[in-house]
Amino acid sequence: MRKINLTEKQLEVSLTEYQKSQDSAEHYDTLFWTCFGIFLTLFSGTLHYIMTKTLNEIEQIRIIYIMIILIILFWPCLEQFRNYRNQKYNRCKKIERILPMNQHLTTENNNQTWWRRKLGSQMEMLRLIMIIILIGLISGLIKIISG
Repeated sequence: MRKINLTEKQLEVSLTEYQKSQDSAEHYDTLFWTCFGIFLTLFSGTLHYIMTKTLNEIEQIRIIYIMIILIILFWPCLEQFRNYRNQKYNRCKKIERILPMNQHLTTENNNQTWWRRKLGSQMEMLRLIMIIILIGLISGLIKIISG
């Protein structure tokens, strides 16, 4: 166990900061997954609507444009939530290096499944999904416009 050279007040402040950073990281992680889930639901519902309704070309083009704009506006928010989450967890790790704690320090590379080693992080996977969705929307738009 590491020796702590902190006063009682410094220890209390560090523990409070640790807890607040942890709570904030969890908050941003929840925001990320909630917003991503809402987006996927919206996208799936819109895709279902396009495929099951008889829409003229102008209606289809409008819906696809709206979806593309939503992705372009929406994705930076998700990136920002993930960035804030990571900042907060990194703060927890800094505090853990001072205090005799290791909640986040010991999980850094322990969960490396074969697919994660091959395909990368969750964010890389989600970016790939969003790119595939954008490519699909743009190719659909081109197909509709070209006749």
